[in-house]
Amino acid sequence: MQYACHKILFTVGFMFLLVACGDDAFVSPGNSGKPANAETVINSFTATGARVDAGVEVVNTTEPFSLEWDVSSSSIYPFEVWLSDNAELGSADIKFFNGNCGPGNDCLGTLGDFDCNFVKSDTDTTLACNNAVNPVNVAAVLSGVSPGKITAYLILKANNQVGDQLNKVAFQKVTFEF
Repeated sequence: MQYACHKILFTVGFMFLLVACGDDAFVSPGNSGKPANAETVINSFTATGARVDAGVEVVNTTEPFSLEWDVSSSSIYPFEVWLSDNAELGSADIKFFNGNCGPGNDCLGTLGDFDCNFVKSDTDTTLACNNAVNPVNVAAVLSGVSPGKITAYLILKANNQVGDQLNKVAFQKVTFEF
C-alpha cells in the first residue's frame, strides 16, 4: 500500500510539473530550441539612406538605400514591403517588394538586408529592391507632393510561416530627395 501511495504521489507531482511548464515546453524537432507555437515578432525595421534629418531617414535618388530588419520567427517567414503616404497600411498603398526569409530563401535567417533604388523621372516614380528587373511604379501613392522632396512611409509586413496571413507590421518614415 505504501508503494502505491508513493507511485501515485510521484505521478501527480510529475503531471503538475508538466502543467506548470505550459505549451512553451514542447519544442518541434529541428527548431533551434524555439517553442513550436512561437509568434513572429518584428524586432526592428530601418531604411538606411544618405543621412538622418530631424529623426527621418533621408534617401538620395542618386544612390541605393538599404532596407534592413530583424524578425524573430519559429519557421521560414514571408515578408512584404509597402509604400504608403501614412503609417497605416491601406488599400491605396503599393507593395513593391516581397519574398521569404529562412534557410534557402531570399534572406537566410531572421535578418533581412536588401539594397533598393528610388527613381523619380518626368513620367514615373519607381521603387525596386534586390536588383529587381521590373521596378514598381509608386507614383499613385505619392501624388500631390512637393517638388524635390517626398516624405512617405515604408511598411514591413511579416508572419510566422508561409501560408499565414501577413499581420505583423512595422513602419519607417523616409524622405526621398531628388
